[in-house]
Amino acid sequence: MSKLKNYREKNTIYSQRDLAELADISLRTLQDYEQDRKSLNSASTATVYKIAMALNTEVANIIDLEDVRNSFITNLKNILVEIETSPSSHTDYLEDYDSELDYYLSNVIDDDYINYVKTNYPVTEDEAVQLQLDVIDEIRDKYENIG
Repeated sequence: MSKLKNYREKNTIYSQRDLAELADISLRTLQDYEQDRKSLNSASTATVYKIAMALNTEVANIIDLEDVRNSFITNLKNILVEIETSPSSHTDYLEDYDSELDYYLSNVIDDDYINYVKTNYPVTEDEAVQLQLDVIDEIRDKYENIG
């Protein structure tokens, strides 16, 4: 049973139809998330946020934060590999850097981006979770300022 379904059934009186309407998503999409046919962990941040708000709960109560953390780190690593432009990407060059992250970032021209990634690169699960929550807060603030 998915975390979302478990939370909805134990902590609310909402049916799937009620929750889908409150979260402004289709009933089929909600059913897919609850039956693990689709992963809520890979849903858009806006969708996850809307479901959490409809349930009046924290995002951490409806998604698997460990999966999100692992996905985030994997995606970040893939991005850093794409950023790395040097044809000489041999492991012996890594010895000149404090970490593999510093090596990949050394090939990026924009210092602001380097500082951003170094500042926001999650080292612990708590940091990864906090980074995700910060993104959710930014989205919530945008929605609140629109209306």
